[in-house]
Amino acid sequence: GRTKLLNKLKIAQHQGIILERQGQFPVVDIDFKNTKGDSYEEVLSRVKTVLHKSFSEHEYLSTSSKLRGDEIRLFSKYIDSLEHQNLTNSEVSGGLFTLSSLLSKHFGKKSYILMDEYDAAINHSYIKFSDEESQKVIELFRGINETTFKDNDYLEKGLITGVFRIAKANLFSTLNNLNEYNILDKRFFEYYGFTQQEVEYLLNQYEVPESLARDIKDWYNGYTLNGSQTYNPWSIVKCLTK
Repeated sequence: GRTKLLNKLKIAQHQGIILERQGQFPVVDIDFKNTKGDSYEEVLSRVKTVLHKSFSEHEYLSTSSKLRGDEIRLFSKYIDSLEHQNLTNSEVSGGLFTLSSLLSKHFGKKSYILMDEYDAAINHSYIKFSDEESQKVIELFRGINETTFKDNDYLEKGLITGVFRIAKANLFSTLNNLNEYNILDKRFFEYYGFTQQEVEYLLNQYEVPESLARDIKDWYNGYTLNGSQTYNPWSIVKCLTK
């Protein structure tokens, strides 16, 4: 829980938030981007690998004095480089619930769970697989999401990111207290990319001539909502660092 030095970041202006929240909760970070495969079995194997990676980030739990022997043995199954591929279906669907419960016992606090690209394998299977195989992938991720985010007493808050709504219809219909935010939400629009002011600051930092700066703004003129404009960060950074 060591506090990082944030003097160069905007968040450093909010000392109250830093002192109150930073390093105060266990965090589970899991990314399903690389779970796409050529069959349901391959998707399942890759999901097990992703769980293995997320559990391994908390390897200190294997020596926690707050956990029982059977809990440590279960945890060890997830972090074992070979044994994790023998996880049962219930151990896969309940993996993040298990990890959050163990973290809660170790730290005495609930967890934040950050899940990225939850829909990658689903949307791939929807296009490439038979209806039967695709449905098995959907059921796999439905089980993971329900045990992770529904009635999980060890969850402080969850953040789920994805691309397409097709997965939402199949996965989140049974979840309570789910709020959806996207790039068209004016409350958060400026945080989805670089603002006009931020782009101008970067152009000045790189001493870009005014004529070229105008061209860059035309090339990457981003997205506009209610008069506000944001630019794709990846495009701007790649352009300035070439």
